[in-house]
Amino acid sequence: MKSSRSSKRANLANGELVLPEWKSEAEEAKWWYDNRDLVFEHLSKRARLVQPDAAERTRSVTLRIPESDLARAKSIAQRSGKPYQRVLKDAMRDGLKRAG
Repeated sequence: MKSSRSSKRANLANGELVLPEWKSEAEEAKWWYDNRDLVFEHLSKRARLVQPDAAERTRSVTLRIPESDLARAKSIAQRSGKPYQRVLKDAMRDGLKRAG
């Protein structure tokens, strides 16, 4: 039998989203999943939705860079948990901002 708490639908009181207390992280994750549509509707009424940067058009290019720079980017990526291409893209953006 399902726990009544984990199957409880999202509750809106005075226009505010009332969250239940959860017994475990798994129960909380299930609650958020089960109530995702209502939560999205609630939040979209209260916040301006902004398109992420990913919506920006991109173009694939080929760059030749020194092997030492690539190795450094991969090392940074490993420490940060990001893909090395993201590390290179972020470094390029930072450099372009500084260049003006």
